[in-house]
Amino acid sequence: MKTETEPSGLAGWLLLIPIGLVTGTFRMSKVVLNTLNGFTTDAAWTALMTPPTYHPLLVPLLLFQMVASALFAVASIALLYLYFRKSQYFPRAFVVYLSLSVVYVLVYRAVGGFVPAVREVLNTRAGWVELAVAATAAAVWVPYILRSCRVKNTFLATGNGTAATIR
Repeated sequence: MKTETEPSGLAGWLLLIPIGLVTGTFRMSKVVLNTLNGFTTDAAWTALMTPPTYHPLLVPLLLFQMVASALFAVASIALLYLYFRKSQYFPRAFVVYLSLSVVYVLVYRAVGGFVPAVREVLNTRAGWVELAVAATAAAVWVPYILRSCRVKNTFLATGNGTAATIR
């Protein structure tokens, strides 16, 4: 049972979550638009389909990137809705979102490693930063979401007034 001295509400470290979700939505939308641009302009398509850039996995990898980015953008918007509604489903959904973002980066790096043009990009500093950011975000936020009193007191189950549990 919550007492008056326990933290609750969308305050403290929880204020950083919507900032990350909003910037993530814009970042993922940019990836979708850039990938679409590669499929819709003749010059970009020709560059993708002629050696030395061409590789049989390149188009499926770009489609995977575009679809995953679009899904992450939509998921970010849905998470913002759950967050501001203080929904009991937000903590679990956010943990899943963070976990899937790490899985996505790992899968993209694994498959992209077979495509020379993509491998070059993945081995740049920016490519490694993307992995580090996803892993660090999950390593920081998942334990916080699972253990924080503020999270338990803020995202309550509807109707019965007890804190939502995450299984």
